[in-house]
Amino acid sequence: MSRGKGASTPSLSNRDAVELFRRVDISQLGHVFRRYLPDSDPQQKGAQRLRMHCVLPGHPDHHPSFEVDFRTGVASCNVCHYRTRNLLQLFQDSKLGWGYAQSLKELQAVTGVRLVPEKLEAQYDRLDIHREALKAIAWATNKHLIDLAHPREGGGEKGAELTALLGQASIDWLFEQRGHKRDLIHTMPYGVWPTPVTLLSLCEQRLLSLASQGYASDAPSRYSAERREKILDVVRELAKHPGAEWSHAVVFITGHDLSTPARIRLRRPDTTNQKDGNILVLPGFSEDEPNGYFGLYAPHLANISYKERESLKLLAVEGENDTLTIAEALIENRNEGWLVIGTCGLANDTDSLTQAGFDSAYFLHDHPSPSRGRGEVWLRDRLSSCAQLNAFVFNQWDKLATSNGFVKDPDDVVRLLGFDHFHECVLADYRNVFVTCDEWAFQRASVDAQEVTGIREKTDLAAKFGECVRHPAQLASYLDRISQVLGLSPAEIRALIIKGQDDEAGFIQRVVETLSNDFYFLYREDTPRGAKVTTYHRDSRKPVTFMAGDNPGTLAALSNVVGDIYTYFQQRIGIPVWLVESRVEKTASVIKELQRTLGDYTGIALQALYQGIPAKNACEYIGLGPHSRDDGFGGTIQYINLGTVVYAGHYRPDGTMQWRTLDGPTDGNRIFATTPVKHKTVINSLTDLEAGNAVTLARLKQVVKDIATKIMPAWSLKGGNSDSLLIAYFLADLAMPHFRPDKVHLHIVGPSQTGKSSLMALFCGGQIPQLQLLDFIQYLTNYSPASIYNGFNGASITCALDEFSAEADNEMKSRQVNNLLELFRQSGFEGGAQVSRVINGQTTYLTLWFNTIATSIHLPKNVQDANRRLEIQTIAKPGHPNPMTTISANITPEEFAELRRVLNTGLFKFHDLYRKHYAEVIAEMNTKGFFPFDVDTRFVRNFYGPAAMCSMLGGSWRELVIASARARLGTQELYQQSSPHLILMETLIRSSSIRLGNHFTSVINLLGDRENTPRLNSTTHGVLYDEAKGVLVIDWIAVQSNGGILHRTEYAREQAFRLKHLLDQHPLAVPQAEYGELQVREFMAACGNAAPAMLISVIQFKDVVTLLRESTQRKPAVPATTEAPSATPPKTNV
Repeated sequence: MSRGKGASTPSLSNRDAVELFRRVDISQLGHVFRRYLPDSDPQQKGAQRLRMHCVLPGHPDHHPSFEVDFRTGVASCNVCHYRTRNLLQLFQDSKLGWGYAQSLKELQAVTGVRLVPEKLEAQYDRLDIHREALKAIAWATNKHLIDLAHPREGGGEKGAELTALLGQASIDWLFEQRGHKRDLIHTMPYGVWPTPVTLLSLCEQRLLSLASQGYASDAPSRYSAERREKILDVVRELAKHPGAEWSHAVVFITGHDLSTPARIRLRRPDTTNQKDGNILVLPGFSEDEPNGYFGLYAPHLANISYKERESLKLLAVEGENDTLTIAEALIENRNEGWLVIGTCGLANDTDSLTQAGFDSAYFLHDHPSPSRGRGEVWLRDRLSSCAQLNAFVFNQWDKLATSNGFVKDPDDVVRLLGFDHFHECVLADYRNVFVTCDEWAFQRASVDAQEVTGIREKTDLAAKFGECVRHPAQLASYLDRISQVLGLSPAEIRALIIKGQDDEAGFIQRVVETLSNDFYFLYREDTPRGAKVTTYHRDSRKPVTFMAGDNPGTLAALSNVVGDIYTYFQQRIGIPVWLVESRVEKTASVIKELQRTLGDYTGIALQALYQGIPAKNACEYIGLGPHSRDDGFGGTIQYINLGTVVYAGHYRPDGTMQWRTLDGPTDGNRIFATTPVKHKTVINSLTDLEAGNAVTLARLKQVVKDIATKIMPAWSLKGGNSDSLLIAYFLADLAMPHFRPDKVHLHIVGPSQTGKSSLMALFCGGQIPQLQLLDFIQYLTNYSPASIYNGFNGASITCALDEFSAEADNEMKSRQVNNLLELFRQSGFEGGAQVSRVINGQTTYLTLWFNTIATSIHLPKNVQDANRRLEIQTIAKPGHPNPMTTISANITPEEFAELRRVLNTGLFKFHDLYRKHYAEVIAEMNTKGFFPFDVDTRFVRNFYGPAAMCSMLGGSWRELVIASARARLGTQELYQQSSPHLILMETLIRSSSIRLGNHFTSVINLLGDRENTPRLNSTTHGVLYDEAKGVLVIDWIAVQSNGGILHRTEYAREQAFRLKHLLDQHPLAVPQAEYGELQVREFMAACGNAAPAMLISVIQFKDVVTLLRESTQRKPAVPATTEAPSATPPKTNV
């Protein structure tokens, strides 16, 4: 609904509508939908969004596509493209069909919230009835015109006589003189004013028809008998205003938006087209209700979809006949996509079109010549109230009018020169023949300035056209350009421009408009010092923080990015004369005195801008790199955050990506990290991303093959060709780091001078930038946990770390590497590692979820690190050439650059396909028997990404995974044997710590000989064997005591419960709950021992003992030693 129906009118402006959304709590509104529209099934998403099935009639919505965004105050459907900022309009347009008053009543009943003062509630109902009356009159007058224009259809010979008597003058004027189309009357928002009796009869007929439709759809209340009578009362009242002399005058119906009529304009036909005295505008709902726009509310718009409405381009002309002529020609020529409106004089605010759902409009004025159309008078007035709407101005009248001296307006062009000429000059090439309002103002001022010489005249001229540029950024651009061309001061021109708005309210509004243009307002948060708002300055690309109520601090923060405050206000906003004059009388130091006042007004302006800014904890922070998210409607949206620019992409119906550039580092409740410098990438524009849509799966498969066969031979790898192919698929997989739900830690390990750093350069550039194939990666040589926390919070880019070794000589670096290893153990899983840090006295939560690549000489110390990473081992090979030599011989720099382009732009459209293959690969790889050998499940995760990429590209992914895993079996077995619980077990059974007379022996020696096994149970070394049950029992207190097996080992000082916990992780360990069933306590008692279950471990050892005894029979027994046991555990092969 449009703005400006008067201060006494309870209609909703854009801001009012947003305010209504804010007055209702999100959970309360969800309750309203659940109560009255249960099929909508509203679900809260985040702190400020409701998602549900569409509530509009005629839209069977099987997947939730309707969303109410409380931050922006917009309710919209992603499928049918309905959109409104008016909460009451939403309920009226929904399946409920409530009027405004009923909506207020029901909302208050459910939520307990009164949205408007009580005295205004009744006016809402009257407003609704008034508009229903206008709709009925619009239909009735159009119907009356159809009857008059087609008399035989409307009533035979008597109908023809009626036309001759009553409406012939209007018929002749419309269809003979003006040339409008009789067969298109039903599509146009005009008609003829009948007698009051006929008008009332036609309106009653219309209302009865609507009521019957309501009964058929089980929604009769909107046109009940009582309500119809109220509507007819308004019709009767409006019918009193035109006297008899206006009978059968032409009627033009204007609109505030596509579904809301505004006013009724009567035009008496006149052969000389004289307007004075021949135009009558009937009263609106209030005295100062704007005229509205002719063509904005029209019969032919009633049945178009909301999607079609959203795609309409708005062509604004001056008069009703211009509108009708062009609109008729568009329909006749099936030229869809344009909506033509007439502004009906000067009593409209151009920015009200934004509240009708339009972001931009194309203004086609009458011929600019003073002797013909004088169109620029109308145009300047339209542009003077156009701060929010993006206005484009036609600047090719010479081409449009050709040499025809009679053409004075668009109506003449179509009638005299033909629609084809009009279409060619105006619509077909609209991107070139319409220019922005600041460009038009600059062109016009530059031309007219050639006719004047004085500085004052030039300044007046520049200000005259500058008044047409209301948007702060466009005005700043205009002032910079025109002042340079004319040699004038931008501040002087701005001072003249703002003279007409030189009051306090106007000044504050300019501050609001300028700040909202210069800054993105991201989020707010409560701090010990008060409310803090974080913004992003567009020009400097820097975050700026404002503290509410701290006006001096606000000016200081502002000056950090805009420079001198006085100059900023003078050149960007304009300082009112009254503000300066009031200081001149008191002090000579005007600028210094103004600083405090400017701070106060900036604080006031910021208060208005703070409304609707989301809380920080309601926002999602998204770091550098590409990301994928649910778009809220069952689809995928991808973002590419490059630090200085963010691209957003949706799938088109054909499966390609439709990319757009975000206006700033925010999209709904998603806040994007910013950097002073753009992340280095081959993506420099939307054109680069669009080119990526042409990449096919076959082309990607060839890229992988080229990498494996032309580039990877440059290195000697322990895994040979299988590792070369694995790395090629890893490169394709990590090119899109956001594709895989979990992350991988890839480590390149090998001796010095084996090409580790150059192989890493293939991923990230590093020490050889010309080798870099991947864009979304960050190479680091000097790093710390803090730098990783700050640089990778919310980021998807891969972290590449050179010389990542905890065995480094530098003790500090070794400690940092160990800390990062602890972080990486958690960051690979879906969701990443959640880290809390205290910054400036506040706890900040960080999300670290990214892939890593590292180089190292050493293998990992801990098995838990080994299982969580995939190693690529480089080896020394005598005579192997330098990697760059091999690559240069196999591939040209141009071919290498093309490989990089394809990898970094061509994969985005395959996101959803990759996820499908990823799920299938995981399911199969975790099936028992997939691997023909044992492999740790955590280690298997490393292959998910390259396997999914290989599967998607049609490769033999199973062979790739099995071959790569088999090549690492030896290393994995070594890691497994290094597990702490295995080492402890080996120490217990192999240590020669059991004294038998003068000799020392081990548990394993005694168990290998059935005759000597009973001697184990007669000792006090802490280990017993139950021959009947086949279990080994370890008494942790005894094994650590003097004479115990572990007494002289590093385990002697370890707490007993920790040793039990460690050994209970052994695969042969018996759960403590089964000790009773095995009668462990009874067995220990029979051996003269006793210990609580919490301090013993039980190992199922029967099969091991059997193997030991079979082995003992085949070879000589291991002799017992006479040496005392060693304090160092022996090495083992088990």
